[in-house]
Amino acid sequence: MALLHTAARLPMFMTLFMLVASIPLVCAAPQTQPFPDIPFHNFSDFISKTFSSKVSLATVLLVLFSMTENPELLSLHA
Repeated sequence: MALLHTAARLPMFMTLFMLVASIPLVCAAPQTQPFPDIPFHNFSDFISKTFSSKVSLATVLLVLFSMTENPELLSLHA
């Protein structure tokens, strides 16, 4: 209750400054690493050995995009 009386006495710009100053301004971004240079025939061998010959294009693209978006998957395998 006392805080409301104090805020009412302060000029409008001070109240606005106090509100803006209380907003957290932290932003986190992941560290990006370059994608390892893997030849296509290695990727093709991996797909053919891991999945059957009747694998769909959607599955292959899912694996490819998962690896390009998260290269740590390769280091987990190693």
